[in-house]
Order: sequence, then C-alpha cells, then structure tokens
Amino acid sequence: MSIYLFSRPVQSGKTTELAAWARCQNNVAGILMPDQLGKRWMLDLNANLSFEATCNDAKIPEDELYSIGKFKFYKSAFDTANQILLTAFAQNPAWLIIDEVGKLELQGIGFYSSLIKMIAYYDTANTEKNLLLVVRDGLQESVPLFFGIKNYLVIHQLPITG
Repeated sequence: MSIYLFSRPVQSGKTTELAAWARCQNNVAGILMPDQLGKRWMLDLNANLSFEATCNDAKIPEDELYSIGKFKFYKSAFDTANQILLTAFAQNPAWLIIDEVGKLELQGIGFYSSLIKMIAYYDTANTEKNLLLVVRDGLQESVPLFFGIKNYLVIHQLPITG
C-alpha cells in the first residue's frame, strides 16, 4: 500500500501523534500543521522549520487569504508549503506526509496543486515509498472520491509498517 489516510475526529491529537511518530522514522518529509499559541503553523519536517499559517490581522486584504470556517490562512503559506512538498516529492522519501487534506483541498486550493501530482504517482506506482494524508473523520470518504484515489488504506492510529 502506498497511500494511507490517517483519520480521526477533529482535535483528537492526530498532528501531535504524527509529529512524535515522524521523529522516530528515517527518511520522512512533508508538512505538519500544529496548533501553537492559539495559531496554526506549518512545519517543514525535512528542515524542521515552522512558519505561521493562520492570520488574525484584520488589516490583511482578503485576496491574500483563504477563509474556511473560523480560520483565515495566508495564501503565501500554502504557496511555500506546496513548494516544500514538491521538493520533498522529488527527493522520494520513504514517507511523504501532508497534514491535513481537508475542505480547502476539496475546493481546489490549499495543498491541492502538490496533492494532485503526488496522488497521481502514489496511486499507480509500484513503490515501497508512502504518502500519508491526514484527513478528519468526516472527510475520509470525500477525499478519495474527489481526488480519484483507488488504492489506499484508512488508518486510525500509528505506527504504520510498510
């Protein structure tokens, strides 16, 4: 299996568990989105660098943000994250992680531009490398359907072997 959907309810510790798991693995890359200090951040697993993803500044023009629910995300943060993901994808890590695939991606924004390339590869490739997508439990059927993923496994806990 090359594509895993790590799925549990919102605020159930998926990112925290995944961060701990990733630290114990070899050759892991991707983006995690932890909550810290009341904001959502993006963490580049390869470089171990974080940058702010959510905007709480009312002065930032709406055309520079993605709005979903109560969150406003910097478009520039997703631009940077998509570049990080595409660079990581080209390096062919054992595990490529995207936290999370959700409502933005189902609108064709957020991580969408890098996701479509990765899913096209991992869904059809005969590889021992893996793509791990964090998906909240309410979207675990919508995401594979939207992206046309045929070969995947839904998991609810780590560690994963494979």
